Amino acid sequence: MDAVKDTFRKCDKASKGKISEDALAKLIQRLCEPRDASEGEGGALKLEVIRAMFSSFDGQHDQGRLIDYNDFIDWLFESLDATGGAASSLSQVLESPPAPLAAERQKSSGVQPAGGIRCTMFCSHQHTNEAVARRADWLAGTEQDSVKASTPPFNVRLNVDLPPKCVSLCIATFGVKLPRVIMKVFEDPALKRLSEEMKIPIPRYSLDSFVQKKMAKVLDLCKEARKPELNLNEKNLAAVAKVEAFCKGFEQLDKEDGMKINGPDKFQEFVLQHVKEGWEEHLHFESVLPENFGFDREVSETLRTRTIKVQEKEGEVDVALEHHSLRWLTKAFKGYGPVGCLTDVVNLVYAMLNLEQPAEASEQAAIDAFYKFQDLLNAGQFDNMWIPSHLVHDAESDDSLCWLLLEHIHRLRRTELKVLIQLPADEKVDDVAAYLRDHTGDRVQVFRDKDSSHGKAVNGTWSKYIVKSMLAGAAKPSS
Repeated sequence: MDAVKDTFRKCDKASKGKISEDALAKLIQRLCEPRDASEGEGGALKLEVIRAMFSSFDGQHDQGRLIDYNDFIDWLFESLDATGGAASSLSQVLESPPAPLAAERQKSSGVQPAGGIRCTMFCSHQHTNEAVARRADWLAGTEQDSVKASTPPFNVRLNVDLPPKCVSLCIATFGVKLPRVIMKVFEDPALKRLSEEMKIPIPRYSLDSFVQKKMAKVLDLCKEARKPELNLNEKNLAAVAKVEAFCKGFEQLDKEDGMKINGPDKFQEFVLQHVKEGWEEHLHFESVLPENFGFDREVSETLRTRTIKVQEKEGEVDVALEHHSLRWLTKAFKGYGPVGCLTDVVNLVYAMLNLEQPAEASEQAAIDAFYKFQDLLNAGQFDNMWIPSHLVHDAESDDSLCWLLLEHIHRLRRTELKVLIQLPADEKVDDVAAYLRDHTGDRVQVFRDKDSSHGKAVNGTWSKYIVKSMLAGAAKPSS
């Protein structure tokens, strides 16, 4: 780590401890290039992976901004053990030889048949024609007992048939309490150790910097509320001031020393400086102002439906404050959480508990399911659970949680999980494909799919591991 910092420091001509995002990306690419011709011609690490890593670092996307490279390197290395044996060149890291298969199509797919065992399978990938074929290759010779699948709209958008007799689950994941309950499961020290050992990421918490920038739109509501024609009384003007203080405070989170957010408890502490306990239950447009800030309901309705003129690209338009302001106010309450979605892991827990698809969406029902699952996991009581022996996923953040959770349970039961990973055919994901093939072993297979279209999410999930591995290799002296 110190060697990498020294290299970055040499590029800091002004000695300010910061380098522009664009310059830092180019430096990382240069560090990760092959040392000599004998190491192959792979080129530098792709910019898409590096950009995704910067976004994961601090949630920002401005290529012109300055990045504190010491903080960046500390972040990159702090949560992972040294990669002992990490590749010392780009070609070693990107090496990805598929195992030989009997059939010509299997040779081109890189998928080995799992064969010779009974199979219970959970699918959290995108259902495409390519996935059907590769899954069939992989399962050749197995006896399939049951299949369950996480089927949010994106996964089934192509209308490809699910596996025969598949149980489909699409549990609604909304609200601000459920993510905290889910992530609590992954605070278990054993799961954290396994995450580091297997290099399977647990999503980090982050502020939504995009929503922070939208607080000016909420402040437009405050300006409207103070107009003389609304004639608000003292109580409602005090409520306006509370909204204003919350928005300005949210804007400054992580930008000043006294406003650093280092976990969900710290964010809850910030929110409770402005609203009362139980705010999570009052994030609907009709209740957020009266219940959380103290507006009279009549005033809330007046403001919610009031229209203002806003300058858009197409010209000046009339827009209701509900759309212009309130939607960003409610998003601010949800503006700190785990990076990425959690849909697949929620569906997995429902599958393992043998729960049916609920008739109506309920955050509390999903929370109750996770509490029950947590209790069974802590007690090691798996006899009545449905536990898949095979997992097919598409490598997004919630898929990594499914993978980690199942690996943990299989280790406790002294059994083995087989994994098949679907990745886009886009060359922007080549580094992730190579990394996953390189560090996972025979129990994990990877295939590329032209109809899979989630490269940005994949790069965002895995970029930290890839870049760290390459930088660790680059920092080693040449032999």
